[in-house]
Amino acid sequence: MIGNTTDAMPQYGVGNADIIVEAPAEGGLTRLMTVYQDYANLPTIMSVRSCRHYCAYLSNEFEAIYVHYGQAIYATEMLKRFDDLNGLDGDLADVTFFRDKSRKSPHNAYINGESIIAGIKKREYRTEHGSAYTNTFRFAAEENPMENGQAAAVVEPGYSVNKPWFVYNESTGLYERYQYKAAHTDGKTGEQLAFKNVIFRVCDYKVEPDGKYLDVKTASYSGHGKYISNGKAIDITWVKEVEDGVCRYYDANGNEIELNPGKTCICITLNDAEDKIGVYASEAEFEASRN
Repeated sequence: MIGNTTDAMPQYGVGNADIIVEAPAEGGLTRLMTVYQDYANLPTIMSVRSCRHYCAYLSNEFEAIYVHYGQAIYATEMLKRFDDLNGLDGDLADVTFFRDKSRKSPHNAYINGESIIAGIKKREYRTEHGSAYTNTFRFAAEENPMENGQAAAVVEPGYSVNKPWFVYNESTGLYERYQYKAAHTDGKTGEQLAFKNVIFRVCDYKVEPDGKYLDVKTASYSGHGKYISNGKAIDITWVKEVEDGVCRYYDANGNEIELNPGKTCICITLNDAEDKIGVYASEAEFEASRN
């Protein structure tokens, strides 16, 4: 779990992620969940922040080891059945989690590939998928040109604070990400985040009884959204039949979509903010929408 406020910048290691899931938190802010297939050689990952229970469910779609620094109270019980590394667990201090003294707490907790391995060994977690696991994504054997899609030169998921957007680069075939009115870059490399696939996943939610935290319905549920790749967007539905299962994505004809091979960003959009989702045929159209 990675902090995504201005105080958490620069973020380190986000450019190494194979998948980034962005989900709403409190007050219109978002938090990032970065997913890494090859974690052994990861550089510094910072800043590591706390868990939200609906993000833990998202992590479980990949049967991943969930790394976070603390958790909202609503996640405490459910985490007991997850393989996780928690910075608040004393036995992982100075084993998996460290603090960068040049940055202010709580935005200075970090990990790296070596420390993740140390934590996994300490907890004796398995590092291979179970025999029943199936990948949440189906990838195309050949490039999917998205011929029947809507023109999507720029897309935005509609978050109110960081206001992110993605611009399609025809020369690379990737969507370059922006937020907080600037390119979204990795603080270590200076490179802008870019994705072959972008998915907007609209979810129902409610506010928890404390009036602060959200309960985003990412467990056993279904909804709709958009799949964006190669400069085009299509309408999709998503289905998660069981709480600890994987999510499946389908096109308008009910066929499971095949993603183009490459990095993927999934943005969780709350159902009452769906009208803020934007798909624009040109950068000029996008700029006009913001004026």
